[in-house]
Amino acid sequence: MDRKRCLTEGTVLHNGIYRIERFISCGGFGCTYEASHIMLDKRVAIKEFFVKDFCNRNQATGHVTTGIDDMAELVDKLRRKFIDEAKILSRLSHPGIVHVTDVFEENGTAYYVMDYIEGQSLAQMASRKSIPTPIALGYIRQVCDALKYLHGKSLLHLDIKPANIMVDEQGNAILIDFGAAKQYYENDGENLSTVMGKTPGYSPIEQMGNNVVKFLPATDIYALGATAYKVLTGLNPPSANQIASGEETIAFPTNFSQHIQEAIEAAMQVNKNERPQSVDEFLEMLDDDDDATELDAEDSHLAPKYNQPKKAAPTQTMHNKVHTAMETIKKEGNAKVAFPKWVLAACAAMIVGVIIFFMVPEIAEAINEDDEMLEAVTDYPFINSHGVQFTYTGPVNEQGEPHGKGIGKYKDGTYEGEYVNGIKQGKALYATYDGINAFEGIYVDDKYFEGTLLYNDDSYYVGTFHDNKFYNGKFYDTDGTVYVYSNGMML
Repeated sequence: MDRKRCLTEGTVLHNGIYRIERFISCGGFGCTYEASHIMLDKRVAIKEFFVKDFCNRNQATGHVTTGIDDMAELVDKLRRKFIDEAKILSRLSHPGIVHVTDVFEENGTAYYVMDYIEGQSLAQMASRKSIPTPIALGYIRQVCDALKYLHGKSLLHLDIKPANIMVDEQGNAILIDFGAAKQYYENDGENLSTVMGKTPGYSPIEQMGNNVVKFLPATDIYALGATAYKVLTGLNPPSANQIASGEETIAFPTNFSQHIQEAIEAAMQVNKNERPQSVDEFLEMLDDDDDATELDAEDSHLAPKYNQPKKAAPTQTMHNKVHTAMETIKKEGNAKVAFPKWVLAACAAMIVGVIIFFMVPEIAEAINEDDEMLEAVTDYPFINSHGVQFTYTGPVNEQGEPHGKGIGKYKDGTYEGEYVNGIKQGKALYATYDGINAFEGIYVDDKYFEGTLLYNDDSYYVGTFHDNKFYNGKFYDTDGTVYVYSNGMML
């Protein structure tokens, strides 16, 4: 859309509450702006209802009119739906869904206000370089969680694509742009709104035509599969019409994971009845593994919800892999003569981690001096202060909490290392039962703090973490590519 048809910078809206700072983007049904809440001195995002094919704007006043008289009734109906859907979205509360904070009418049109997300979209990330598979899968699973919540409220997004998924500075994937969202009746899929999002490659065939009025979660599942295809392969998904006509097929790189390929192919079936009918079904396929075997009977209750874990890789093998990865880093570091500026800048940020690295063993040693005085337990069921349940073998304190060096069996893996009052705190090794990853390093308050996280494809990350997400460090992909993280963002 012509930028001249958008609001200009400095425009004040809603009786002086908001000020437009810059134009961000536009679609078929609206424009999005970065704005300021003037009194709160807070950045927000504002979505303006503007049907580009039917609406015009008076540049002097900002007022919006319908350019085609015959379309006035339709545009007015869509505007009312835009407002109704904004009200529905304002009642949603999920960390993976952008929060709508205000809605109002002005300039002959309507607006809703959202939290401004500091970060970048998956489309922006994928356009610069391929996203490492473990990280890309993490984003897809976060989107799945948000979509599951949305479907549980009888809402469909209907425009899922990498451009509508923002990744904030903490590594959280957040669904945005609900301009095409619809509410549906769960029993028959009848929709309450009429705005239709159509993005070739991501919209299923039922969205590309105009004769289908009933949609169910399987419509979003198609777009979810296409999004997974894009971020995992780096390739643009073919359009649903091309797939249906046989002109294009969904091609995958060689050595691509077979079960992930099958999950994506199932999600992108032309016939919506042949796709996974829920997010849970898609996740079950995405996390499936043909080589899976059952756990020992005594550990069967620890199996993850969506997949049957394969036989656990020996802890010592994972331990050796982590050490090998760490030795590689050391050799690489010794071979460098000149350091990039970002390394020098990161040194200051790492000082705190280094200090804690050396302090934690001293704390652990002090704890271990008392180990002999503590009662020891075996296969002791315990729920810590964070609500995490596990089975513990090792010393406990007077309150019966794991304290000192011990072994904890959790839902998805085994922890061998230090505990303080029931919380993972100190040097440790953690390996998942399904062999997906292993971590060796330092835990603080039950979370990764600093160390090496190794994935089963032999890619690995070395550095610090924030809320269990990469913070300052490097991710080494299997193809030799090195991704640098600074303050939680991939550079």
